[in-house]
Formats: sequence, C-alpha cells, structure tokens
Amino acid sequence: MKDNSNSLQKGGPLFTLKGTVFMLIISALIATTLYFANHLPSLMDSGFVRQYSDIEELKRVFGAGTITIPSYFPEGIKWPPSFIIAQKRPFMAIAMEFQPTGSATKGLNIVQTDLKGNPTAFKRFHLNSVKGEAEHLIKGKRLVFKVGTCQGGIACNSLSWHDQRFYYEIISTASPLETIKIAESMIR
Repeated sequence: MKDNSNSLQKGGPLFTLKGTVFMLIISALIATTLYFANHLPSLMDSGFVRQYSDIEELKRVFGAGTITIPSYFPEGIKWPPSFIIAQKRPFMAIAMEFQPTGSATKGLNIVQTDLKGNPTAFKRFHLNSVKGEAEHLIKGKRLVFKVGTCQGGIACNSLSWHDQRFYYEIISTASPLETIKIAESMIR
C-alpha cells in the first residue's frame, strides 16, 4: 500500500491543487456576492418613486431628452431645484421644487407626467382655491391658466398643458407674467 501522507502535507501536490480550486470557487462566490450587493439599490429601485439629489442624477436615470427644464427662471428663484422626486412606474412622473431666495416658503413647483399619470400626488404645493381660469396660447399649445391662493393664503397661479407624450404643470408664487415666461421657455 502506498503512503499518501506526503501529498496531503502542506506544499504537497494534492493539497495545492485542491486548495487552489477551493480558493478560486470561494473568490468567485465572494466577487458575485459583492457585485449583486453593489447593484442591489438599483435593482430594488426599479423605477418606483424616490428622491434625487440633483438634475444630473435625474438625467442619468431618465435620459436628458425626457426631462423638460425651463430655461427661464424669474429673479428671486434659486437654481438648482431644492427638491426632486421622480418615478418610472407605474407611470413616469417628475416633480421639481425651487425655493425663492432668502425665504423658506414655496416658490415654484414643476410637475411632468406621462399622459396616463396622475400629477396630483407629485405636487408639493397646489392651488387651494381658484379665483380665475382662462386658456392661454403659447407656441401653438393651448394652456390652462389658473389664478388663486395656495396654502396659507399665499397668492399663486398655475399653467398646465400637454403634448403627445407628457402632461406639464407649473405652480408658482411668482407673478402670472413670470409664470407664463417660465412656460414659454419649456415649450418647444
């Protein structure tokens, strides 16, 4: 009978081969586990509503061509948005809130949703009472313009419209003329 005690000793050929295979398997398992742990947040997110830290993160997730951002902001409104929430499912929706400079009160809220979506859930502030409503035409688009008051009796107004893909609404404490200029900068 052959004595295999030498091959099982540290440094023996059998020990090295089995040890190497074992270490490769363990390393592969650890690498796979770390890979999935790293991607777990994005797998869990899968498009449901969440807060975004900035516009760039929002563009990375939704694509820059999907997001409509005004190019005009009235004086006294801070850029960048102070609050951004968005979702891809069950319908696409993006809400951005902009604060006025030197104040903690609401200033500007922009909501963009799929046509099948419900924008109400994404409004951080809204008109509590409507004192007047009219249609307004900008670049061939028919907009609904409302004037009234928001929470706390603050004067505010809103403009809403849609295109082939999205519904848009701007709610603002700025003057009606400034709100119209914001909408003009968003409509292509």
